[in-house]
Parts: sequence; structure tokens; C-alpha cells
Amino acid sequence: LKRFKAMLLQKNETVEDMQGYLMQSIKAELEEIHALNMRRQNMKQHNIFNQ
Repeated sequence: LKRFKAMLLQKNETVEDMQGYLMQSIKAELEEIHALNMRRQNMKQHNIFNQ
């Protein structure tokens, strides 16, 4: 949220204009967390070093 507020002040845009940016940021974070969790799950199942 600090990053969001800084962008809001820096670009001098309305909250409505910045909602898309905020949603994209949240979506990107969630996708990153999901990818990390999937990698961890797959490591347990397909780890070639534990055979």
C-alpha cells in the first residue's frame, strides 16, 4: 500500500485511475506465491536427489 500511495502522489492521478495498477500488483503477487507453492509441491514429488 505504501508503494500504491507513492505512485498516487507521484503521478498525480485519481484513485480510480490507480485501481487497475493496484489490482495488477495484487494479481502478480498472488501468481508468484502460487507458482512458488507449486514448485515446492513438485519438488517433494519429483526430487531426483531423493531416489
